Amino acid sequence: MKRWVVMAVLVLSLIALFPVSLRLADPFFTRQYEPSYEVPVLLVFPEHVEVRWVKNTAELVPPTRNAAYTFAIPPDRQQWIEQQLRCSPPPRPGSAWSLRVRQLGDETQRIELEAYRDGFTGLIYDARKTSITPVAYRTAGPGAAFVYLMIDVGLSCILTMLVWIAMHFVSRQQSRI
Repeated sequence: MKRWVVMAVLVLSLIALFPVSLRLADPFFTRQYEPSYEVPVLLVFPEHVEVRWVKNTAELVPPTRNAAYTFAIPPDRQQWIEQQLRCSPPPRPGSAWSLRVRQLGDETQRIELEAYRDGFTGLIYDARKTSITPVAYRTAGPGAAFVYLMIDVGLSCILTMLVWIAMHFVSRQQSRI
């Protein structure tokens, strides 16, 4: 019975701890932004959205007086913008866009825009209507999956060992009684 419990804990913890592993592995793939990297920036027009790859965000900021785009995503249009982004051409064949938006204040949002395929490439930036401030650059190749997996297996093994030790301790205490 003890063996089945330990195996069940191992299998269930591999599944349950995977989101934690993703969070723990993220710092391995996040680097300080440097203008030499080519990064995607989302431009929100009234009738469509556009992703521009730029080496230096200063190319886009500040927008010209007659520019019809904004960098901030209006909360009431976020679903529409995400749908437009899914329909926009991917950066490479077989890839897709990922967009995460977090409101930091009344006028500021933290936007994470990444292109996914075998790995991912993207930019985390603080957006206001007419300006952006790069926070970090994110990139990883196909090997990133192994980092996520190793962290997940490590956490699951630690949890399984703790359960095994606890079960061993309890059975020992019961045998003394």
